[in-house]
Amino acid sequence: MKSNYLICCEILRHEIEHLAARVQDPPEVCFLRKGYHSNMNLLREEVQKAIDAAPAACGNVLLGYGLCGKGLEGVRARSQPLVIPRVHDCISLFLGSAAAYDRHFTTHPGTYYYSPGWIEWGSDAVERAPEQGFGLGKSYEEYVARYGEDNARYLMELEASWAKHYTRAAYIDTGVADSNGWEARAVEIARDNGWAFERVSGDLRLLRMLMQGPWPDDELLTIPPDARIAASGDSTIMKPA
Repeated sequence: MKSNYLICCEILRHEIEHLAARVQDPPEVCFLRKGYHSNMNLLREEVQKAIDAAPAACGNVLLGYGLCGKGLEGVRARSQPLVIPRVHDCISLFLGSAAAYDRHFTTHPGTYYYSPGWIEWGSDAVERAPEQGFGLGKSYEEYVARYGEDNARYLMELEASWAKHYTRAAYIDTGVADSNGWEARAVEIARDNGWAFERVSGDLRLLRMLMQGPWPDDELLTIPPDARIAASGDSTIMKPA
């Protein structure tokens, strides 16, 4: 049986490495920068490049992503099928399913979720595409250099206001040993923003299924060779096209 090949956002690195030591015949893994999510065109390009560079002898190409704000829409399978979880983003992967995330969202709206990878790489970003607007996360000096002093002050105020949309921080305990103080950092972020804090239990079942099977169609979509990922616009999240 041919081994599979996993292309995965580095946000999932700790969980994927944890599972790789515990599943049978783990796939070879290629991690891509989390920062590509700040430019969906670039994310799509980089994921496609990684698919195109997958070993010719591998079985299936597995994607450790969700639809990611349609960042993976249009990504095409080549000679090997693609397998991708039917989720919008990695929060569902940490919680175990899209349904689990929906339950959390319904009972606790206004929650900002953290995981080990989000603490380590969540601030990583690349230059945004023009159609995506200014973007945030730059220093005052960087804003001044690019947009002038008046606009820089406005952007800094805008950056400071995003936290007002949240009331709670949730650290997802995914079962990875917290050797780097990730939860403590999440507690500190919650305190600094005046949010409530809660630890919630994660579930790696969907990532485990992605890595070793089975791939039931209601939870993991298989894209046949030469087809592409398309948003479905309904509860199935994505479909082949």
